[in-house]
Amino acid sequence: MGSLRLAASAAAVALAAAVATWPAAAAAGTQSQAQPTATAAQAGANATQAQAQAILRQCATGQLTRSYPAAALQAALREMPASQRQYSPCVDVIEAALAGAGHSGGGGTGGSGGSFLPTPVLVLLVLVVLGGVTAGAVAVRRRQSAGPGGPRGDQPSGGAS
Repeated sequence: MGSLRLAASAAAVALAAAVATWPAAAAAGTQSQAQPTATAAQAGANATQAQAQAILRQCATGQLTRSYPAAALQAALREMPASQRQYSPCVDVIEAALAGAGHSGGGGTGGSGGSFLPTPVLVLLVLVVLGGVTAGAVAVRRRQSAGPGGPRGDQPSGGAS
């Protein structure tokens, strides 16, 4: 029983350390990449802005004629005038395009891929599973140590009924 608790504690400590160091590790990974200059970032923002305007022009017809990056679609939703939001199908068209971009893998969404769940949710899920496995193992150990007949107080009396 002691080794089981020790193993569960070690797993919990290792997971807690991974969770604690995850933001720093993610930041270190992005720092190793080339840092964009201010002009490159501005050019990207201008391109997204231009695409958002094109999306707003096209969506009034009820469909988009090509696929756009998710950032441009989101920018179009943010910049959409209230009258266009209310009286045109643009919101539905853009949301459908965003849903399609998330599943097709195309459109320049810029994501790193891998999983549909964020890393903190995955870590929490692993912790819950480990807790359940540990609780189950402890219950099995207790049942084994109680013996085949169960606890002594549960034994039926041998008298007449």
